[in-house]
Amino acid sequence: MNSNNQEYNYIKGENCQFNFYVIAFDTKNGYQTYGEIKADLSLSQAQAEYKNAVAQNPMHVNTMLGVSFITERTDLEPQGMGAVDLLQHIDGQTRLSEDYLNHPILCNESMLTVNAINILKNNISVAKPESDKSDNRHTATVKSSLLGKLRFNEAAVKQQNELGMSIER
Repeated sequence: MNSNNQEYNYIKGENCQFNFYVIAFDTKNGYQTYGEIKADLSLSQAQAEYKNAVAQNPMHVNTMLGVSFITERTDLEPQGMGAVDLLQHIDGQTRLSEDYLNHPILCNESMLTVNAINILKNNISVAKPESDKSDNRHTATVKSSLLGKLRFNEAAVKQQNELGMSIER
C-alpha cells in the first residue's frame, strides 16, 4: 500500500479501495482542525468515533464522517486518491452529504452507495427524537461539502454587501 508496508483498513470495491474517517473543524476559530483526526477506520469504527465526537464537541464544531479512497482508475481520478464527507453534524443537526454522487469513482461503488449510505441514513433517522422527525429542516439533505457551504456563505455575504452599497447610492 505505501512505502513503509503499513497495512490500511481498506475495503476493496469495484473501482477503488476505501475506508472511513472522522474529522472536526472549529467554525469559530477559522475552521481549524478540532480534536484528533480519526482515519483508516471501518464503517462501524467510524460510526462509533463520529457518535462520540458529536456528543463531546461544542455546537459550533462541524464534525464529519467521510470516506477516503485510493484507485488505479486515473482516468476517473487523476490524483489516484481522494476523500468525500458523508455525514456532517453542526449546530445540533446531522445531515447526509450527497457529494459522493458527483464523484466519478464513488458514485459507482455499490458497497458504498447502497450499503454504507443506507446504514448511515438509517442511523440518522434512529438517532432523531420523535419530535424532530416531522421537522423538515432537520431531515433536509445537504448537497454540498464544507467547502461548498463556505462558498455559498461567501456568495451570500457578497450579495448582501452589494445590496447595501446599492441602497446607499
